[in-house]
Amino acid sequence: MNKNDYYDLLVKQYYESISNNPYMLLSNIGYNNFNKNIINWLKERQKIANRYVEFLKSNGKDITTMETAEVEKGKHDSVASAYNTTIITPYFYPENKENKNKKILRYSFLPTSDVPGLLKFDNAGNLKEILCSPGYISTYITENPYSRNDLFGFEELCNSNYYDIIVGMYGNIYDGDKQMKLNNLKRLRDKLIGNDIEFKYDVDNNYYFAMVASNKNKDKVKIR
Repeated sequence: MNKNDYYDLLVKQYYESISNNPYMLLSNIGYNNFNKNIINWLKERQKIANRYVEFLKSNGKDITTMETAEVEKGKHDSVASAYNTTIITPYFYPENKENKNKKILRYSFLPTSDVPGLLKFDNAGNLKEILCSPGYISTYITENPYSRNDLFGFEELCNSNYYDIIVGMYGNIYDGDKQMKLNNLKRLRDKLIGNDIEFKYDVDNNYYFAMVASNKNKDKVKIR
């Protein structure tokens, strides 16, 4: 996964937010047209992301510890980059003085009910390496996934009773993809088992915030 691949995903999300049919726009304009509108949209998303973290805190979710891992996000759309959260991502995340002390694992994430996997691919897409996710991680989080498929396996993580999950959606209330994102979150919620599953939704001015989260590990030590 290289820098351009990551930017393509951001551009795709931008067009989804301004159109209910972004693929026609993408076919005409192309993924790599990283224009001023997209840059302004990213700046707004970073602002909303900070508010989203406050939304999590107000609902008792602390994402600032190494035992929490944010997965499949990059430099411009991570909500955990300012904290000591473990970051698992194949997407563009440069080495610099701002993140040199962070635990950044440059792998793709494979959620499974037993021990989640970390996958590394070469430029041709061939699998080069597979590792077990670190045993100290008890909670996996992601937000605004790039596609519905990126949520595949999160129900296994949660229903295994080994791990907690926090999956969030946020954006501008006028975004064209708002309802799609909320529907994907509700579909995930409906697959989760137990009485400790939370679905939260809030609106603050022109911004919305939503999450599905479990709370299995609050009073017990994970054993596997």
